[in-house]
Amino acid sequence: IGFISPDGIFTAAKGGVGEILAMDSGLTARVTIEVTEGTLKSIAIKPEFLTMEAGEAYKFTAFGFDQFDNAVPLDDIQWSIDAQDNVPPALVDATGKVTAWHPGACQLIAQVGNIKGYAQVFVQPGKLHNLQLFILDSVGQTFLSAKAPLQLTSGTQIQFVAKGYDIAGNELTVTPDWSVSNRKPLASVSLANMIGRIIFDGNFTAIKAGEGFVTARQGFISASVKVQ
Repeated sequence: IGFISPDGIFTAAKGGVGEILAMDSGLTARVTIEVTEGTLKSIAIKPEFLTMEAGEAYKFTAFGFDQFDNAVPLDDIQWSIDAQDNVPPALVDATGKVTAWHPGACQLIAQVGNIKGYAQVFVQPGKLHNLQLFILDSVGQTFLSAKAPLQLTSGTQIQFVAKGYDIAGNELTVTPDWSVSNRKPLASVSLANMIGRIIFDGNFTAIKAGEGFVTARQGFISASVKVQ
């Protein structure tokens, strides 16, 4: 719990209970001493480094220590994020729970009074959560709603574009498989009866009058638009 010099000067080090003994000429004197933690000198956050995916949440823990590394209880911890970007890659609540949002790096801070502890948080894009379909033309890209049919005349060619997003809305690179069906998305239909054809890059040609769907699919994620 501490150490004592030859001239009897005791320095407390670790919290706990112990005895100080003085012995001379066969005589012994002792005193019980209790050492409690000192004032807060440092804060450590665990884990010190963490890589997260956008949309993921993790609760960090802060620990307080005195000058001899004895644990010191922490009250009223103020959590914050320090990031160079105007839009921080992550957010933190009052309990230390961090929610990753945008790709990038930031510093997590736990503060009590004037004492601060730090951890590094790195955010990566999340997994593909949804696809959205667009038409590419000379003006730009027009978003296609799955609820609004796209009306075309036979022989018309249009360029479909699919964009992928993680659960936090970050755009991801996707290379979907394209298909055309005459009834519902992903339904099988003979080539002769298709309302149109689409190639690997999303270029669609309307052929037959009717109603169908153009679908982009990547893994288990898909998006479709009705074509008339």
